[in-house]
Amino acid sequence: MSSTGLLARDPLQDYELVEKMGSGSFGTVWKAKNKKTGAIVALKVIDGSVTDGGLQEVLKEVHYLQTCSNPNIVQYFDGYEWNNMIYVRIAIVINFCKIIGGHED
Repeated sequence: MSSTGLLARDPLQDYELVEKMGSGSFGTVWKAKNKKTGAIVALKVIDGSVTDGGLQEVLKEVHYLQTCSNPNIVQYFDGYEWNNMIYVRIAIVINFCKIIGGHED
């Protein structure tokens, strides 16, 4: 385990990036598939070279997800730190608008 509390190994040994779901200031969220089980998760990939303030915000989010258990918050599974990148494995939420009867733009 790294000093950030994240696993110090390459998550891409276990997961295949299937589809880009979105991106933001600190990284990109991918739909990912477990190579052994076929389980689908979201893998948030964050460039570890973001500014110190940005990295602290990311690590604060990861810490919050690690300690949070709430049905209204996306489920955190684990995180990785590898080759100056941070990977956060979380439950995937697909087509939320369709589920609640909304409309997609």
